[in-house]
Amino acid sequence: MELSKKIKIGLDETRTLILGAQILLGFQFRSAFQDGFDTLPALSRGLDGVALGLMLLAVGLLIAPDPYHRIVEDGNDSGRFHRIVTIFA
Repeated sequence: MELSKKIKIGLDETRTLILGAQILLGFQFRSAFQDGFDTLPALSRGLDGVALGLMLLAVGLLIAPDPYHRIVEDGNDSGRFHRIVTIFA
């Protein structure tokens, strides 16, 4: 398979993964606003904050390849960029 097709598939896959990650991120944000969240032990609330931070990191890593391709690679396909997309996804 040629490189440009592999990169297109990789970018399409990251876009699909972003949708799922955004849904999970929404559920994670929603938990802090549920009744009884303030009655949880401090450790549980802290772990929820850590989980939220990790979800934000995951979403950020999934979003990163597309602007990188446009800004750094100037929209051109390269083996280096293919490796980046593969690692981030």
